[in-house]
Amino acid sequence: LYNETATSAASATIDNPSTVAYYKMADASDETGYYNGTAYGIDFNVKGKYGFAGKFSGSSGSYIQTGYTALPGTSASISLWVNINAYTAYGGFAIDSTGTGAQARFTLGQGNAAGKLWVSVGNGSTSWYDETTVSISSYGLNNWFHLVGTVNGTSVKIYINGSLIHTFTSSVSYVGGGQHTYYLGGWGNSLHLNGKLDQIRFFNKEISVSEVTTLYNEKQCDPLITTPESYFNTVLYPGDGGTQQVTGVGFTPDLVWIKGRTNWSHSLQDTLR
Repeated sequence: LYNETATSAASATIDNPSTVAYYKMADASDETGYYNGTAYGIDFNVKGKYGFAGKFSGSSGSYIQTGYTALPGTSASISLWVNINAYTAYGGFAIDSTGTGAQARFTLGQGNAAGKLWVSVGNGSTSWYDETTVSISSYGLNNWFHLVGTVNGTSVKIYINGSLIHTFTSSVSYVGGGQHTYYLGGWGNSLHLNGKLDQIRFFNKEISVSEVTTLYNEKQCDPLITTPESYFNTVLYPGDGGTQQVTGVGFTPDLVWIKGRTNWSHSLQDTLR
């Protein structure tokens, strides 16, 4: 407490205790330690909004099955950063694989109309959805934008880049709980995202406007790096004497250290130089 900083205070407001599950997307792990997922066909070696991100190919073999099942309650929120490479009908951002499909409980994704947001509320047996009102195409392809959806009973709010852009009244009241876990980026043989996701958080409450603002203005600031491999990706350079690019480092500027096999010469370079 004595050494608290503004950054750690803001982080604590969001991360603990209100965040139920949090996926940084360096892998499929849940930072809370309770709901680790399994990744299928995801490239985590790409630059994200913060550090690394998960890149989804848009195919049936590219998705994450989380360990998180919507907790019982009448309110929930989802926060994430989205970067779309190509608009895909019902391409999933956060999908619950219940028996009644992606409509069950509370989900966000792409609608059937290109560039529209899919918003769904369900109670496990009946569901309501909208896929034509909220446009996401204005934020452009290959650009990061911050998306938050909240639900409280029948009241639904959508925030993009920190601003409230639309409110809905669902025909059914949200009821969390059940046996089906959330999927990210798609599930099974349909509803697949062609793009990247980062900083995915699930809440079992309707987060406030100020909390949405905090999430949008988030700063990644760790007081001490004790596991460098979690922050910096190393890639082997199998140089054969010719000119060869080094790719897959996952951040810019990258740093390349080359040593000749037959002499003591060293070369230390980055992409800026």
